[in-house]
Amino acid sequence: MNRFAFTVEKAFYAQQKMSKLVSAKTPHGLKVERVAGVDIGYRGEGGKGVAASTVLDLNDMRILETVRFEVEVNVPYMPGLLGFREAPFMVKALTSLKTGFDAALIDGHGVAHPRRFGLACHVGVLLDKPSVGVAKSLLHGDVRGDEVLDECGSTIGRVLDLGKRRVYVSVGHKLSLEDAVQLVHRCIVNGVVKPLKVAHEVSVRSGDGKGC
Repeated sequence: MNRFAFTVEKAFYAQQKMSKLVSAKTPHGLKVERVAGVDIGYRGEGGKGVAASTVLDLNDMRILETVRFEVEVNVPYMPGLLGFREAPFMVKALTSLKTGFDAALIDGHGVAHPRRFGLACHVGVLLDKPSVGVAKSLLHGDVRGDEVLDECGSTIGRVLDLGKRRVYVSVGHKLSLEDAVQLVHRCIVNGVVKPLKVAHEVSVRSGDGKGC
């Protein structure tokens, strides 16, 4: 998105409209065998960084492919509007993978968001593929037990205890919350969500920024 065309008001309106496209239902017959992870690592205070994606075999958590490339982000960071800053690069990173995947884990929120359209929803809707938001901190709602509740008391996410930290899981697109939580559980290796850990490590490593 052109930074001169970007306004908070337009972004809020777009999120409210696009939230109606989100599906919290798992497609009939979906079998997740390969799962992708995607992240963006920044360098310094500016908008330069590296987008990285990976695909893992869900059965043994073996890395099948990674992709990385340099990015320059023009949209400023604003809580709740991360999709406009990062989603286009995450979509490119995921579509650059030659290895197919059945669902993607996104380093950010899904419907556990003030307008029910976090980064994971943004990426999932643009790709029209199952996606899950896995966030390190709470953006919206209240935690009661292991559930994230909205202002009406409806469950919009789940808290997973990884041992040293907690993550907040919510629906991105085309998965029920129960299936999203189950998928993230299957991706936990040694206290980390491995597809996101791998993508993060690839995004922050030194290198030429080209796909690999």
